[in-house]
Amino acid sequence: AVLAGFVINAAHAFMLTPGGYFQNPSGLAAAFNPTTFASFAHLLIPCVVNAALLYFLYALFRRGRADGEERAFHEWGAQYSGRIAAVGLLLQPAAGLLFLLKIRAVDPAIFQRIVAGGAAGFFWPMLSLALIAAVSSAAFLLTGCRRHRLMVVSAAAAFLAFPFGGYARERA
Repeated sequence: AVLAGFVINAAHAFMLTPGGYFQNPSGLAAAFNPTTFASFAHLLIPCVVNAALLYFLYALFRRGRADGEERAFHEWGAQYSGRIAAVGLLLQPAAGLLFLLKIRAVDPAIFQRIVAGGAAGFFWPMLSLALIAAVSSAAFLLTGCRRHRLMVVSAAAAFLAFPFGGYARERA
């Protein structure tokens, strides 16, 4: 799955920043373009976060319908997967910033399209939702992972932020 994600991401990154491919066309130049690795880190973290958030929501659902040991297991599962998602949601803005700075270094015109051009209408809402997800995640971790509603807010914000960010990237 990670290798497939890398291949798909390499194509996405190539479309955004082809680098020197057109001066020296090769498969390696296309796959390992200037933003491939920054983009891949920014893509891989949400994959882990989404899996953790989906299990977190499932565990909360099952916890409410279980008794005894089964309830305790689902409580543990919600806390465990919630921690993974929360840490990922705190790492994601750093990966996004590094990706954005890499884009700016490679092609300032693309950077401008993202933050102030045609993609800005998707970029800024994504950034706002990401901030809500990160703050809710930090609060969840700081409360000892006992305030599940905080992670539900994080999940909702993250599930909305990811498509906004993806569309901003493709629009750029």
